[in-house]
Amino acid sequence: MNAAFGADTPRGPSIIQISSKGGGKGFHGDVYTYLRNWQLNANDPYIKAALPGTPRSISHQTYPGGTIGGPVLIPGTHFNHNRDKLFFFAGFEKMIQDPAATLHLSAIPTTP
Repeated sequence: MNAAFGADTPRGPSIIQISSKGGGKGFHGDVYTYLRNWQLNANDPYIKAALPGTPRSISHQTYPGGTIGGPVLIPGTHFNHNRDKLFFFAGFEKMIQDPAATLHLSAIPTTP
């Protein structure tokens, strides 16, 4: 892999991700998954031309996750009984991959 980074980022960019959610009186969240499956992928046209009949590579990528947020409630106390002072937010995502082996082909022209 070859990348061209400037003098200010010789080893690549730095990524900082910050998420902020506003509070609310109720609890909110979601559950999701991103799925990439080999059955929906097209065959590589170069492999198809060089090796006809080669099946598609089998690989799976799944990213399940979820979030939840809402007011912090402490049972037995009157803290935050109006649900307007302290809130929490949590998120989770897992990466599950089963990558296929990579096939590298080279074409070297020869004289006829």
